[in-house]
Amino acid sequence: MLTRSLLFVPGHKDKFMESSLNCDADILLPDIEDSVPENKKKVARDNILNYANSEKYDNKIVFPRICDDWDIRFLTVKGITGFMLPKVKSKYDIIRFERLIYDCENFEGFEIGTFKLIPLIENATAILNLKEIIKASNRIIAVAFGSEDYLADIHGTKSIESLLVPRSMVVLAARACGVIPIDTVHVDVFNFQDLVDNLIISRQLGFEGMMALHPDELELIHKYYSPLPEEIEWAKKVIKLKDKGIKLMNGKLIGNPMILRAEQILKTKN
Repeated sequence: MLTRSLLFVPGHKDKFMESSLNCDADILLPDIEDSVPENKKKVARDNILNYANSEKYDNKIVFPRICDDWDIRFLTVKGITGFMLPKVKSKYDIIRFERLIYDCENFEGFEIGTFKLIPLIENATAILNLKEIIKASNRIIAVAFGSEDYLADIHGTKSIESLLVPRSMVVLAARACGVIPIDTVHVDVFNFQDLVDNLIISRQLGFEGMMALHPDELELIHKYYSPLPEEIEWAKKVIKLKDKGIKLMNGKLIGNPMILRAEQILKTKN
């Protein structure tokens, strides 16, 4: 499953919901939470359910960002891949959702484990509990960082420096637990140079994808989370020399870390 781009789509806005079907986001995040007014939550949930039931989500990877338990109860249906869980704080949040989804799967006749989870890490408590959060369920395929709520929670201001520690911790915990780290949204949506600057840092930190607010961001996001042509060529040379039993390339030892990195690049390419 590609996880370069995860696009938020306000679930109550038909125009955006419909247009999202034609974009090339790797994952759709139809939203019932922050982008939806309180009096439109049910509209958003019903809209997402209608899209799933009408098979509009066939051949799509879809993770609604839920607002409450009822969203899971209503949206445990064919066409939904899993759920993004906002404002998770501890493993107990995950355990509660795990039990709820288990009951829904059992009741609806789905194989247990069908629906996957992406916890959204948005507060200081969650940052400090990252490993236990990820380990709380085998359904978790990725963990995503939400910078805006995090900064509000710690009374911080936005900068590269203020987000470096939590972003790094999300990557470290995700990689240590074998799941995918997803970076925060870029809120200055049409400032594409700033988006590029953030993507460069994001990739250097080890993130494998980014949440997005607008389809116009997707081209750059895909570019920076995909291997560059020179990286692919380097990886091919490493694997070729390794297969021939050659231990040096340009004077550098072809050790296991280099081979692993080459394999990762070629896997991402495919």
